[in-house]
Amino acid sequence: MTFNPAIPQPNDILSQSQAQIQTNFSQADLIFDINHVTFDNASVASRGKHRKVDLITVAAPGSIAGEAVVYQKIASGSSNIFMQRDGVLTEIQLTGPTPVAAANGEGFMAGATSPILYKWGQFTTASNPQVMGYVADFGLTAFPSNTLMVQLTPINAGGIGNFRVSTTAAASFTIAAPAGSSFFFYAIGT
Repeated sequence: MTFNPAIPQPNDILSQSQAQIQTNFSQADLIFDINHVTFDNASVASRGKHRKVDLITVAAPGSIAGEAVVYQKIASGSSNIFMQRDGVLTEIQLTGPTPVAAANGEGFMAGATSPILYKWGQFTTASNPQVMGYVADFGLTAFPSNTLMVQLTPINAGGIGNFRVSTTAAASFTIAAPAGSSFFFYAIGT
């Protein structure tokens, strides 16, 4: 039997629709049990609490003032959790790329007002100065807004004490260092 939202009708006689009403209550408890502790759980304090949350893929639903909406959608090829709050259409991504143990990579941390993204990698300069593009040189994504900080650690003697980051942008940073200098980089942005 399945849940029937049309039961009871105004003209239904209770004794005749009792079985249908009981089925609805039973089905409601089964459906609620998918993500929650059931209505009839032995532990009264646990009733109605979440056991887990399953989210289906949706487009950004929007929110109204004073409320927040949490939802799941596909971003960068995988399921990610987003939120919108206070009637603002801006999406805040709560999960991000899965960090991997790789020469180049990126990750994500939820920030107080916006997500904080980070990227890492290694490279060797071919010229001085040299623009290092996150997408072109490392196969990563650009920061949505801007690079906030780039930290460089020399790998070989070529750049030791002889390097600096001269400019940053959403998709790149420029390094001034002798050609042939190798570095690890760590960049933070929003």
